[in-house]
Amino acid sequence: KTATQGTVTYRRMKARGPEHPEIAARLKLFDHRLPEELYQYRYDPDALTNLIDKPEHQTELSELTAKLEAWMVRTKDPLLAVF
Repeated sequence: KTATQGTVTYRRMKARGPEHPEIAARLKLFDHRLPEELYQYRYDPDALTNLIDKPEHQTELSELTAKLEAWMVRTKDPLLAVF
């Protein structure tokens, strides 16, 4: 669950979703996020195409994961144990 779901905009989209497939698709994305996501915002500013499983992005994913883990260690992030 995210803060997004508590907004007036979200509630309005929820009401209109059954009549509008494009709104329903966006709601599905909001409601059923994956644990990990990777996007190229330059080419996909609406973050609609998750690249997390694409072979051509695995090197970058590994680099980003290592950077995140190092930051979590450095900041003593309490969620490091489940990372």
